[in-house]
Amino acid sequence: MRLHVVALLACIASGPAAAGPMPAVGELTFITGGGDTAVFESGPSGTISGSLSGGGLSVSGGTFAGMVTFVPDAPPASRYFVTVANGPGLFTGAPLGTGSPLRGTMPVAGQARITGFGGSLLLAVPFSRMTPSGAVTAGLGVGGTVTWTASSGAVTLRAEYGPWTSGTATVMIPNLNETGTRTFSAMGFATPQSLQLVTPARVTSSLATPSYAFATVSYDLGVPEPAVPLLLATGSGVLAGAAFRRRRHAPRE
Repeated sequence: MRLHVVALLACIASGPAAAGPMPAVGELTFITGGGDTAVFESGPSGTISGSLSGGGLSVSGGTFAGMVTFVPDAPPASRYFVTVANGPGLFTGAPLGTGSPLRGTMPVAGQARITGFGGSLLLAVPFSRMTPSGAVTAGLGVGGTVTWTASSGAVTLRAEYGPWTSGTATVMIPNLNETGTRTFSAMGFATPQSLQLVTPARVTSSLATPSYAFATVSYDLGVPEPAVPLLLATGSGVLAGAAFRRRRHAPRE
């Protein structure tokens, strides 16, 4: 009887450990319509909580942070810097197997900066619109529209965003060769071991035709806390030992 109690406690203890915060293993990726890609891997301080079987996940702020540098093809731009730092994320939806995609918000702060030869700043575009207190009201990973105008007033940019989803994200822009519009899409997915969410962005400018980009965030959900396998193994081993002892001491006919 005592062995059964120990095994039960070990199995029960493994449940909260699996549902508690775990290190976030994943990456945040930007893919522009021109084919440029920027990848930000999760850092050591990022955590993820919850489970897809329960219908929701939360992500700590600062899971993805850093800067990526590109060399643009078109002069006078000489460098293109992308800086990001995500805020807390919350993704909710029906549990796996129901066919309903996971959705939610995870604001991505930061900016895209374009510099010319000699390091002169040509353009700096924020990814989000924030209040003086730092709350994000619209932007990448949240939705809504962010409008930015250069100090000279010569350039105005308008970025339209959608929410994160494990389903299909779409962007529509004018077709350059024909009348009408073209639709671009990117797909996410959710499995017990991994999750990929996607969010769209459409950028229009007073000087150029509209462009588009997608951001994806992916997580490896198959990495449990070190204590979980140990507790499960302990519970299984104790139950196996109890069954062996019961068979050994059972009366023989």
